[in-house]
Amino acid sequence: MGGSVLRLTLRLHCKRFRVAIRMTRRGTHRGEFQGIPATGRVVAYQSHEFYRIAGGLVAEEWIRSDMATLYQQIG
Repeated sequence: MGGSVLRLTLRLHCKRFRVAIRMTRRGTHRGEFQGIPATGRVVAYQSHEFYRIAGGLVAEEWIRSDMATLYQQIG
């Protein structure tokens, strides 16, 4: 969020070669973010991320972040 410090809360689940993460991101909108000037507002939103591991590396990723909630807060 434009140079802001983010605080993350993670819930991590692993099974064989798949990883699922539920993440809450919190921070202050202190810089431009996708064309939206800094508002100074404190924001929080969730992201769900899924990864497939192959050969010790991330082979695929799927990320679903609640961007609607983030835009509503900085809006």
